Amino acid sequence: GKAYSHLYDLSTREITVIDHSQRQATIFAMSDLNHDADARFSSKDLKLDLTPTGRRHQLQNWNCAEHKLFSSMPAEVAGEKVSFEMTGTIWLAKNAPEQNETAAFVKAAQEPDFFMGIPALARKSPGQAKGMSEVVRRLAPLGLLCAVDVETRYEGTGRMAELSRKMSSRISVTYEKYSADPLKEDVFDIPKGYRVVKP
Repeated sequence: GKAYSHLYDLSTREITVIDHSQRQATIFAMSDLNHDADARFSSKDLKLDLTPTGRRHQLQNWNCAEHKLFSSMPAEVAGEKVSFEMTGTIWLAKNAPEQNETAAFVKAAQEPDFFMGIPALARKSPGQAKGMSEVVRRLAPLGLLCAVDVETRYEGTGRMAELSRKMSSRISVTYEKYSADPLKEDVFDIPKGYRVVKP
């Protein structure tokens, strides 16, 4: 019953989370979200394996290649230290003309204060939030996303990890078409009448 929009502004290094049920927009600085996570996460803490399978498919003019994906990163569940894992497949289109349009994003992803995650997760499990940003940072130069299908789960020896393991989830996204038409600017606007706050 909740609806949220997340707006990422790489020029101002801000993330705006719009809560449509509360008619409220909260603006987070990426540097602040990174602050706690940096103390608990190093890029070497992330394990990311990407293996081509040889399978391919066309998405309009994109030649999408399938890769097996496995990643593991530190996480916290109710204060218990666990690891967060993703296993599945991801399809990437490399060297498509449209990939040039993502150059600014790829460059921004290499900056130290880059954060491409969910602010609420950064407070509960900063290592996991920073780890997800690191996954995006590493994948961004490799191609345009055509599809992803991964299972996510928490691994550990404690009670919370055991409980969370029973509630594994799946993330599955497949694009059927893409367009190079420019987006309307109002897509990135905070709706009129919404209260704007900063944490």
